[in-house]
Amino acid sequence: MDISFLPIKDLPQKKIPIIGKTFFVFSALYKYLKQTEFDIVHIHGFATLDVVQSFLIAHWLKKKIVYSPHYHPFKYLQRPFWGRLYFYGCLRFLLRFASAIVTITDNDTAFFLKYHKRVYKIPHQFESSREVYRMPDTKQGNMILFVGRNDNNKGIFYLYTLDSKYEIHLVTKGGVKRKDFIVHNNISSGELSALYERAALVVIPSRYEAFSYVALEAFAHGTPVVMSDRVMIADYLKDCKGYNTFKFGDIKDFLQAVEKTIGQSVDMDKILPQFEKVKIKASYKNVYERVINK
Repeated sequence: MDISFLPIKDLPQKKIPIIGKTFFVFSALYKYLKQTEFDIVHIHGFATLDVVQSFLIAHWLKKKIVYSPHYHPFKYLQRPFWGRLYFYGCLRFLLRFASAIVTITDNDTAFFLKYHKRVYKIPHQFESSREVYRMPDTKQGNMILFVGRNDNNKGIFYLYTLDSKYEIHLVTKGGVKRKDFIVHNNISSGELSALYERAALVVIPSRYEAFSYVALEAFAHGTPVVMSDRVMIADYLKDCKGYNTFKFGDIKDFLQAVEKTIGQSVDMDKILPQFEKVKIKASYKNVYERVINK
């Protein structure tokens, strides 16, 4: 109760078509931050122009800055060259204005420790709705579930390599290349929870994900997960049962991981407490207090 957050305000933005990036109308952002009483500006984002704007204005107003980059390695960005140029030519020099940087993976923690002394690794919080829709003893031994966008970045092409002995369900939009797939769209949270509950395995074959709520939803329903080695929530799953990773790009490794993992038990009591709301809030409060008292 000793920390309060300002309401979100929909400030005007403009877009640079040639690079496909948006930015705030500078005068509007400056006016809003100047007239507002606050101690800390918490800036989120990485390869976006509004991050630079926010850093500069907060520094000019002599406000404390906490920065959450939500970092993706440059090679996984849509435009890797421009991402590198943007960071090393601009954003890197603004990091010195931050009082603290909050990361979520081992990968981005190691990266930002090269440029800043005060880096704190804090995962996102997660609250499961499992108890509301709990349907015990409903696991279907051959059912595999995919939840995500219908594109290559989410690795949907891996599903086409799965044997027809599996009943494969997808919560996605758009057409798929196999007629035996069962596609769900526009479903309620209760229907999604029921799918998690029935599945014997959830697959997350993404090209890169800094975090994965799909993995946590699966674990909360006692469902094991196969994920690519680029799904970074695995940083929090060491020595836990109920998941396996495969090398992205290796179809054989993916298929072996599926065979090995489907139907496994899940260390729910070991995995889920790491992401409890009370614990995550306490971690952020600790960062904010360190920044204020610096």
